[in-house]
Amino acid sequence: MDYVTVGIWTAGIFAVAGIVIAFMIRKARKRPRDPEENLRLLLGPRGMALMERNQATNQRKRDAELLEWVNNPATWPPAKPDLPGAQKLEEEASTTRIQGHEHLDSTSGGRMPQYPVDDEVFTLTIEKPFTGLEMVRDYGFTEWQRWKFFGHEITEPQTKRFKLVSIGRCIDFDMVKRKLTEHGTIPQGQWCRALARAYPKAVRNGPIGVADASWVEPSPTDQFPFILDDGDESFDHVVDMFDGTWRWLVEAK
Repeated sequence: MDYVTVGIWTAGIFAVAGIVIAFMIRKARKRPRDPEENLRLLLGPRGMALMERNQATNQRKRDAELLEWVNNPATWPPAKPDLPGAQKLEEEASTTRIQGHEHLDSTSGGRMPQYPVDDEVFTLTIEKPFTGLEMVRDYGFTEWQRWKFFGHEITEPQTKRFKLVSIGRCIDFDMVKRKLTEHGTIPQGQWCRALARAYPKAVRNGPIGVADASWVEPSPTDQFPFILDDGDESFDHVVDMFDGTWRWLVEAK
């Protein structure tokens, strides 16, 4: 093999190696360096929101157990709660007194035992108002201060009449709002929390939403409050389809 051939092969090897190195550098630059950003891209807005809520719930549970142990060492290890941890801690930590006025059950401390059936009119009262961002914080989102709230704040106690309605499958959030106008007025999202506090039992037959997308989470994505099928509270994004299991809260006409 002469020197010319060796030179050609050497140049070719260096050229290929240079292309590979350049490709790897370009790919590394495109990849987010922040592990949290990688996780956010992997899980998406809903996955991140649920993860943050679960982390906050677990942290509150650990703090409550530690505080109980400090005050009363005989209680360690903590006894198994008779309620799910998130529900028990939420009940203990809540300082906002919100309750309904109809269907009261004396065996449940004045709280209503189950959600009303569709189109049944009932009342809800917010006795101690809270801000839109306080609602995000109390739902357990660790980055609640990065959220934005563009809705109307409730600044004084209010009592209103509501009902739950089913509107079937909707291909988008705009369709949800159009259908709801046939049944009543879409209320402020804060009434979702009032509903959950007034009826602490799990929904069991599908989620309940309030079609007020006045919250924007950091990604950013518009969000509306809802009650999950297991009775827990959270936010959901509007970029979604909604099947017929959803029920919606509206102000009664």
